[in-house]
Amino acid sequence: QLKEGYIVKIVYLSEFETNQPIDDDFRNSNFPKVNAPAIVFPFFRAFISTFLLNAGYEPIILPSINFTKLIATSSQVEE
Repeated sequence: QLKEGYIVKIVYLSEFETNQPIDDDFRNSNFPKVNAPAIVFPFFRAFISTFLLNAGYEPIILPSINFTKLIATSSQVEE
């Protein structure tokens, strides 16, 4: 029997390595704001649903996220 009515609070961290120095150009580029989250999110999304299913709960399928649009929207809000 599947359980209902739960709250899942998760903080996830992804780590990337580079052989180049991380400078302001890199920090302000799309990679840390768009590309890195877009690479990691599908793994996080799969982990959540599998974790909950294996724990005996109804799995949550997180919606896809358009990180490019998300950053563009948040940039407009900051202005």
